[in-house]
Amino acid sequence: MQRSEITEHISDDKKKALELIKEVLGSRIADISSKAWDWLFINNPFVPAGEKTVFLEKEGERAVSLYGKIFVDLKLGNEIQRAKWGCCYLIHPEYRNIENASKMYLELAGTAETTCGFITTEALSLTLKLLNATNVGPIYNFIRILDTKEFFQKTIKNSFMSSVSRVAWDTVSKIYRAPKILQNDISILDITYFDERFDALWQKACKDYKIIVARTQKYLNWRFIKSPFKYKIFAATRGDELLGYLVADISDKGNFKKGLIVDLFSGADDKATINALINAALLYFKENNCSLAMCIISAAKASYRNAFRRNGFIIKRLRVYLAVHSRDKEQLSVMKDINNWFVNGSDPDLAMWD
Repeated sequence: MQRSEITEHISDDKKKALELIKEVLGSRIADISSKAWDWLFINNPFVPAGEKTVFLEKEGERAVSLYGKIFVDLKLGNEIQRAKWGCCYLIHPEYRNIENASKMYLELAGTAETTCGFITTEALSLTLKLLNATNVGPIYNFIRILDTKEFFQKTIKNSFMSSVSRVAWDTVSKIYRAPKILQNDISILDITYFDERFDALWQKACKDYKIIVARTQKYLNWRFIKSPFKYKIFAATRGDELLGYLVADISDKGNFKKGLIVDLFSGADDKATINALINAALLYFKENNCSLAMCIISAAKASYRNAFRRNGFIIKRLRVYLAVHSRDKEQLSVMKDINNWFVNGSDPDLAMWD
């Protein structure tokens, strides 16, 4: 079918957009989108002045295509620039062809020089063509089994084989884990607000990261405190010094209760702080009877990878691919290297719809 006329988002169109999401992606995703809509697209403090964030194409009164933009500040090298993460880029199956999608994307490119987004394996090839984007690389979900008895009983129905698998797994995981780093001088606190110390932490630690969403006080309070979704937030301190933070969530979706490490940030080489925060999250998950602990992350620094391995996150599953589009060729040459990125589940539209 031929493409319709693009219409800017107005409040009356929200209903049509959610109807399209429900028709194509199902009720669960539509419900999450409804809950997050105003927070992401209307009350986002990083939206440039005059920029529209959601667009619809309609065929009569029916929405057939949707494009949303989540704006953030992105540290790219030594500069901070306003970037957008493509979100809810959705076309009804009856209208999916390269001509329709490419024209819509080009018309809606907007003011941001850089666009980032996450793409599933199934949609990777077509989406890269549609958006003229570059596949940066895979983003993995790292998993630790917390309750081996429940996990193997549910995944292996034979009780004998379940018991054998459980013993084998416990033995292998103990061998695989590295000795833990002691952090007796680090205190872990529960917090409900990100104060001015987090700006100081960002300014001190950001030099360790080439490409990362800016973890400023402004961003963190919007992303986690003003969010319609509730999180558990831990801060690591040594005396009066803030060392880092971790954001956790718990999900009952699926067969297992899961603890999710949504965000984790400190000095990139501060092994003791990273380890202390992961330990705090694992204790919180165990206290809440989680069977699994998970973290979606792509971190160039070995300190993060080693910390998760040290704490038993030894299952690695492909989650999505990171794709980027930039009008600046020199910029793109830096962005297309996955080893330059720090990405985790907190980055826009990754964990929220998981």
